[in-house]
Amino acid sequence: MDSEIGVRDLADSFRYNALPDVVDALGLSPEPGTSLDDLPEYMHMVALSRAQAELNFAVYYSFLHDHVTMVDTLSSSLEYMNFDEDRTAELGYRLPADPYWLAPPQGSLVPIWHEGGAPNYQPKPMICRHVQDPIKVWLRETPAHKRSSQKGLIKTLADAHENRPRIRIFSCSAGVNAGKMAHRLHDKMQRLVHEVDDPFDIEREKALNQLDLSEAGPEDIILIIASTTGRGEIPRNAQAIVKRYESADPLQSPPRFSCFANGDSTYGDSYNAGGKTIQRLMTKMGCRPLLGHCFAGDTALHNPDWESFTHWLENIDHLILGNHHKIDLPTSLTDMQEKTTTLSAEMPTATLVRVQRLDPNGVLQITLDIGDKQYEEMDHIKILAPNPDHEVERALAALNLPSCFKRLDWYPGFNELAVEKQMALKAAKASAILAELDGIAYDAVLVEKACKEMASIVPRLYSVASCPVFSNGNAILEEGSGNMVDIIVKVNPGGRFSEQFLLNSKLGAQMRFSLTSPDTWKMIQNQKPNAPFIAICTGSGIGPVRALLQRRMIDLDRTTGEAGRPRSAKEWHPSTSSRRGSVSSVGSGARRGTKAINHHAHLGVASTRESVSLFAGFKKEDADLIQQIIRPASHAGILDLVELCPSNEHKVRIQDHLTMPHVVERLKRKLRDPSCIVFVCANDSAADGSVAKLSEIAGGDVKELLGERYVEEIFRS
Repeated sequence: MDSEIGVRDLADSFRYNALPDVVDALGLSPEPGTSLDDLPEYMHMVALSRAQAELNFAVYYSFLHDHVTMVDTLSSSLEYMNFDEDRTAELGYRLPADPYWLAPPQGSLVPIWHEGGAPNYQPKPMICRHVQDPIKVWLRETPAHKRSSQKGLIKTLADAHENRPRIRIFSCSAGVNAGKMAHRLHDKMQRLVHEVDDPFDIEREKALNQLDLSEAGPEDIILIIASTTGRGEIPRNAQAIVKRYESADPLQSPPRFSCFANGDSTYGDSYNAGGKTIQRLMTKMGCRPLLGHCFAGDTALHNPDWESFTHWLENIDHLILGNHHKIDLPTSLTDMQEKTTTLSAEMPTATLVRVQRLDPNGVLQITLDIGDKQYEEMDHIKILAPNPDHEVERALAALNLPSCFKRLDWYPGFNELAVEKQMALKAAKASAILAELDGIAYDAVLVEKACKEMASIVPRLYSVASCPVFSNGNAILEEGSGNMVDIIVKVNPGGRFSEQFLLNSKLGAQMRFSLTSPDTWKMIQNQKPNAPFIAICTGSGIGPVRALLQRRMIDLDRTTGEAGRPRSAKEWHPSTSSRRGSVSSVGSGARRGTKAINHHAHLGVASTRESVSLFAGFKKEDADLIQQIIRPASHAGILDLVELCPSNEHKVRIQDHLTMPHVVERLKRKLRDPSCIVFVCANDSAADGSVAKLSEIAGGDVKELLGERYVEEIFRS
């Protein structure tokens, strides 16, 4: 935590006592010409308080600048308070805790400081008096109305205007962003509703577990901000409501609702899984959505994503209060296009400069020119490919969406058409359906209904497959070329980007993109460049591994004085393993007769050479590409172990290679090293299998043993 270092370790007078020096260096004293010790006490306090704040921020900034994750004081305090409040609402009592151990040392600037101690937080008297479980005793002996001080207040607020519909705000999150957004939503809705003579009562924001749908009327509106935790799980403060309603019958008089999904797109398939689950649950219960889907935020682009939150608020403001205040709606599709901000307008353009596919049925390796944009290995790139010309030439520019409409209830007279005609329209492209409406005048209502029922274009997320220093250093760049990034792309049948766009595009084709840096890169970047490394990947997961291998080759060049770039050498081929359906190579790149120059020797660490153990599973069609990727690293001598597992009829998987006799001892030695990193980029099955096998080797849960040094990226198989 920032304050443990900035406020205590560096600032305590009996430790480093850095505050006087900070006061002098930054000129923070109210009377610069007077010694700090000679100032009156109130001025002394002012100077030290300013220095404390500056020093604490400097500590946090230094960690952030070097890509090291650090918890900040306010976030940590809010997380604990949210957790405690959720439990209080659920169980009726606060957590037994001493706030003076929980509160950071800044004092009253931190909200948790004002909480004080929970009444009788120390349960010793109760334990001494009762042999039974003290919590059960407390529940039995404490009247229900005294267990929570919030219930009476909630009822009072609810009864304030019994005949007036309510806007009820809920959030769920393992962190603090959803709660902050819910608080802002409450304030903004209060202001908006007040401007139109208060047609709704606005309730204070609450945890989603406190939502009781049986209390909601048909004119009520429920607004939910939902985050996701873990591998797409629902946060703890929403699990009770999911359990309560997942098998319940739909409501007879359901309320309206809208859900804002506060997620991170770098998590791939689990992106906004929590919000989608809540959206499905509310729809299943018969609740009527204001929007056709949960509105997606993306903390990978902005954290918190206030921009998407504001767009969501603008949408629901119109749908909730549209009859109460004047809104200038578009009168034509052209006006609609001019007033709509799209994701693509905010994304820079990348140019396709190279496409390689060594097998007609294998994966693609593509190279993009991303101009002056910077990236690092382990970064994620989000790609938004344009619509093919032949699909949009007949569509109006404002409806730049080629997919079929989800529903056609909006289509004038649709239900009166013959069944054959209805089926033909359901199967038609958007452009063909719009052509049927040439003679119909578009009004604002029809435009809105049509646009709502069109599916949106979703960007695809990939891990970069190149190290920028290595890639740009080896590329033959034309004048005016920008930074080059490689991506490994699995071709999915009917895939909009992989098949429809890439396989039909010529070099020079352009697409929109954005870059994000996940925490995995921050962690790996801050490890020693020659730390023992175990990489396990399947399919296109070889992409980020390729980038990391290139980084190791660059590090080898910088730390040993030997070229880490690919050298001309005899072709390397892994030897066939005795186990059917797999190939392996042990010590594949070692030059045992050469003594390496090790500039890290004084640090007591090993050479970058032979620091990486690689385990790769792949389809047979991708064998040549895998060999092409591994060969440079093998020639550079950074691989101590290579296990390759092509698809096979015996169903041997790459995780099975982890416990082969010639592998186990090597992995044991690496896992014992306090700087060892394990990186898994694979599908769910391979990732779970790898955890089980490595835990067996390590003698315990490998994730717990390695902590942040165990990194997973899970993708769709």
